[in-house]
Amino acid sequence: MTMAVMHPEHAGDERPALSGKAPWFLADWRDVLFVHYAIDPAVLAPHVPFDLDLCDGVAWVSLVAFTQVGLRPAVGGRIAALAMAPVATHAFLNLRTYVRVRGHAAICFLAEWIPNLLARLVGPVLYGLPFRLGRLDYAVDDVRRVTARGGNCEMRSEQFKRCADLPDDFLLERYTAVTAAGPRRGRMFHIRHAPWTHERVDVTVADDSLIRHAAPWFLRARLAGAHRSAGLLDVEIVGPHRIGT
Repeated sequence: MTMAVMHPEHAGDERPALSGKAPWFLADWRDVLFVHYAIDPAVLAPHVPFDLDLCDGVAWVSLVAFTQVGLRPAVGGRIAALAMAPVATHAFLNLRTYVRVRGHAAICFLAEWIPNLLARLVGPVLYGLPFRLGRLDYAVDDVRRVTARGGNCEMRSEQFKRCADLPDDFLLERYTAVTAAGPRRGRMFHIRHAPWTHERVDVTVADDSLIRHAAPWFLRARLAGAHRSAGLLDVEIVGPHRIGT
């Protein structure tokens, strides 16, 4: 079981010093829906190979649905971008939690669903990303539907009505990500982007069978609230390096 590290105050917004580390890729992330769940650290910790980052003693997991547009190499111009066209634009659904790794407030990716077979092959090799194939339908702005092996996920957002108490920066402003394919096979990478512009929204999760199939412990998580953002342009993604878990 991993340790839990408590940071009751703002634990995000820690942009790492990336001087000398040029990004490998640029991308736009558009129409982003963050759906947040609180969970007992004792339930989650055995399933996460890094130290949990807690907010007021609570662990958090989030579902993040968005569309990546124009993934492209940071160098090489239009020709390099054309070479990446087959994997440049598609939808994502991420299951993530929040950890502390080497002094960074980080995102730990637990599962990710995408509809692109080529990206499914490349992402795990380059970054260790836990990609799974699925059919993602984000055609209607306020409804996100994902169908994949194991079940479905359907989320509907609407105008904010309730007064949800969310640690906004803790959940959103993170500039480091980690993945783990097994013991001693972790990877870390950093990103650069402007702070998220967002609004709190109400959300209805009509079906979460896909998430519970991938992570049975998700049954113990409590829906706490959601954010919505128009997204970010020109996100810089730095190459990964290996770390222990």
